[in-house]
Amino acid sequence: MKKIIFVYLILLFSCSIASQSASTSNTPSVEKNLSVSAGEAHTLILDDGKLFAAGRNDYGQLGNGTNINTNKFLLILSGVKSISASGLYSAVLKNDDSLWMTGNNEGGQFGNGADFEATNVFLNVMSNIKSIVCGGSHSFIISNDGSLFVAGDNQKGQLGLSGFNKTNLFVFITNDVKSVACGQNHTIIIMNDDSLWVCGDNYAGQLGTGDNNNLYELKKIMTDVKAISCGYNHSLVIKKDNTIYGTGYNSKGQLGINENNTNIFVKINY
Repeated sequence: MKKIIFVYLILLFSCSIASQSASTSNTPSVEKNLSVSAGEAHTLILDDGKLFAAGRNDYGQLGNGTNINTNKFLLILSGVKSISASGLYSAVLKNDDSLWMTGNNEGGQFGNGADFEATNVFLNVMSNIKSIVCGGSHSFIISNDGSLFVAGDNQKGQLGLSGFNKTNLFVFITNDVKSVACGQNHTIIIMNDDSLWVCGDNYAGQLGTGDNNNLYELKKIMTDVKAISCGYNHSLVIKKDNTIYGTGYNSKGQLGINENNTNIFVKINY
């Protein structure tokens, strides 16, 4: 009788463990809103709406109210849904679609009517924004209706605005924009029809136009593009067939090809 009870208890315990395992496996996992963005020498981390920052801070690019560098990530803001850092400044979008910026503003890239004025706290500069992308000293924003606005340094044509050296107010460029990527002084854009448009500095061929002339207005150079990314002076695209192409500066081999710089997009094999 004792043996039967013992076996029954073992079976009961095993069923309990199996039930707990099944329950655990059926529990839906919650994906965190986790992203990172890097400037010239500072880093932003977004973790479930909380902004953390570390690194160089002499221009106030961390937005913590000081100009002291730090090697520890500090909690700066909450209620944040996306981030972008580049050069010596930082930008965030809050949950209410408002745009906030901090750090260096020498090119007028904040778009708030001021320039050459750094700040060490985040300033509210615009509302109704879908996304923000920071370049060296230029900024691109996409509004909720898909409109593209630009501000900042334009000496190389990186804003796609002819006739301006810079602007410290956001200026409308075009509609139907899907995504933007910025290098130090160049910009590449995917439109809603998946076409690729480029402008700006092209000394290393980073625009992929087949020459090394700067472009001061947006120019269409490719179709069927689904993703883009810019380095300091090189550009990368992923096409809809999942092939990857790169162009521009390659002195360190950053394009993964056995060539020097290239001014046309070449297929990257890996």
